Amino acid sequence: MFCPHCGTQHPDDASFCPACGTWVGAGQPGLPHRPRFSLTGAFGDAASAVFTRRAGGALPVLVGTWLLSGLVVAAGTAVTILAGFGTIWPRRIVNTSCFVRTNDPSGYFVTRPGRSNEYWRELPNCDVTRIDPNWAMITVVGLLALAAALLVGAIAITILYRVAAHVVDGDRPTLPSPGAILRAAGRVLGWGAVLVACWLAGWLLFVIAAVVVVGVAGVFGILIMLGASIYLAIWWVVPLMMRATLAFALMIVDDLRFSDSWHACDVTLGQAWGYFGLTIAASIGFGILGQLVGAFASQGDGWAVATVAVSLLLSLVQYLFFAIYAVIVAHGLSDGRARPSLSV
Repeated sequence: MFCPHCGTQHPDDASFCPACGTWVGAGQPGLPHRPRFSLTGAFGDAASAVFTRRAGGALPVLVGTWLLSGLVVAAGTAVTILAGFGTIWPRRIVNTSCFVRTNDPSGYFVTRPGRSNEYWRELPNCDVTRIDPNWAMITVVGLLALAAALLVGAIAITILYRVAAHVVDGDRPTLPSPGAILRAAGRVLGWGAVLVACWLAGWLLFVIAAVVVVGVAGVFGILIMLGASIYLAIWWVVPLMMRATLAFALMIVDDLRFSDSWHACDVTLGQAWGYFGLTIAASIGFGILGQLVGAFASQGDGWAVATVAVSLLLSLVQYLFFAIYAVIVAHGLSDGRARPSLSV
């Protein structure tokens, strides 16, 4: 049989296309729609899924993806500096003799693993930059490097959510075809830019309205805008942000158009705030673990090297957990389109 979405041949008993991940099984995939979907149950499922064998097998893919992303960003930064200054060596660009150590905490703050905090101040009338930058080259090359970094970042996000979907449902391919990944990455970039533009436009309109209201009503206008801020945050901002997050997850995982995934995610006000609250709670938990790991870095250089590796692993687990949780919730709250059963 052939996939109706991408045309790739697949076994007759396959549930998902091995190339693009589209549902090709008989009937509606997964479980029937659950009117009382449990966000806490999904939270527990996501937490348990992180400790499965499939999640462990997915970590090398994520490590390679994020290493490639880091290399692209580092290369773009280096090329931009080279284009603007003609060199990438910091000591040829910055006159380090212009800075001296001090006990004044208002100076530049430097933290080094295994050492106490250091403060530095700049000497007066000292030319810090040895080379005058070429701002035109920095702008042009920097924009090209930024575009490359955004593309690689979108691909990394796409792979992250695709891997998370594989962890949730092993019938899904770990990675779809390169065409499916690039298509999803293009949607992430395009719709991400649209949503950011809408966010900035809304924020600008709110600031303009606040200036006008406060200018007309004075102190009473401040109270009006404070009430408006609370109302907008509760009834619009958080629900729309959570729905957009889940729609993005559904768009990437099921290879849908964003408009289709947006309509598929039927999120109530309570569900949006519940998802938001559990996400914040998980962020706090991971933050506490990160602080505990970082505390060992101050014990010495040997501990510092070990804690760097543990911190990177913790970051990968954190990203994978949030992606898994978003995939489970997006499918659980959707209208039944391509919702996989949890088989971890």
